[in-house]
Amino acid sequence: MRIRNCAFTLFVLLALGGCNWSNQDIEFLYALPSSAALGARSPDQAGTTQQGLGQQSAGLSVAAPSAMFQKTVGAAQGFNSMLFAILDALDRVTDLPPTRREANRRIWGPVRDRQHPNLEVRLVVERARQPDDSFVYGWRIQIRRAGEPESAWIALVEGSYVPSADIRNGTGTLRHDAAAVRAAGFARPDADANLLSVDIGYDTASDPLFVAMHLAFTAGTLDSEYEEHTDGNARLLFDVRANFVPGPSPAPETARFTSRWIAGGAGRTDVVALVGGDVPALTDIGEECWDETFSTVYFREVHDLDGNGTVDGTGGDPAACAMPR
Repeated sequence: MRIRNCAFTLFVLLALGGCNWSNQDIEFLYALPSSAALGARSPDQAGTTQQGLGQQSAGLSVAAPSAMFQKTVGAAQGFNSMLFAILDALDRVTDLPPTRREANRRIWGPVRDRQHPNLEVRLVVERARQPDDSFVYGWRIQIRRAGEPESAWIALVEGSYVPSADIRNGTGTLRHDAAAVRAAGFARPDADANLLSVDIGYDTASDPLFVAMHLAFTAGTLDSEYEEHTDGNARLLFDVRANFVPGPSPAPETARFTSRWIAGGAGRTDVVALVGGDVPALTDIGEECWDETFSTVYFREVHDLDGNGTVDGTGGDPAACAMPR
């Protein structure tokens, strides 16, 4: 699942060169989210050994590599892949000064896309003064066909930012309207035709840091959330669509995985199935805990938690979990 609609990015702005930044330019730049600030850190980036990274294929078992740890690492990678596909273009703009300055606006570009010379791209960042003399910011990466009028610009990605007392941290949003980009003829041939939109909200001024992502598809929605505390504890919530609960419905269930871990890497995952498929009400799927070596110390499987086609019941001691349910 890739957000290749954003592939016509601002990489081409690197050709603009220059190094003349003002202090206000930097303030506009702080309004842009960065992958370094918002990316999810997975449990294996906290732990010291990784014997749990081996493949799990024979069902849940105490002392075996943790299936839920592996799923959490994969979910963090998927979360970051979607996030970075949007933010990498913005990260590269930070190396360049704006090409146009106005009192409450900065513009990078427009320039031609090197691989698609019939297309132009630009980044626009604007701010509005509030009654307390603070600013709120809005930004957008735009694209149009060369020679088209100002009204022809289409937003590939757009967002907003409200800084805290420290302008480098605050709350923000970003949105990719994949359906609108596709309808305008700017989607890549390998873009996911079922993706309608991506909405992300974040708060970098709080403890924990918080990032939420909502994906809308023609067949439904998937949600994920990431929290990271200053002490290293973290939480990753993510939805997975599969046939977790057997029954007559051909529609898959959506299971919500909530993984939490401490700074050393030990953690747990709790899973429920949301209403849909063969699930008429919120349904417990199971739980699993792992230690600092990412090996299972406890599991309870009500339905097929690990997706191997079996239900393995209960094993281990819940007291061995790094945190309670």
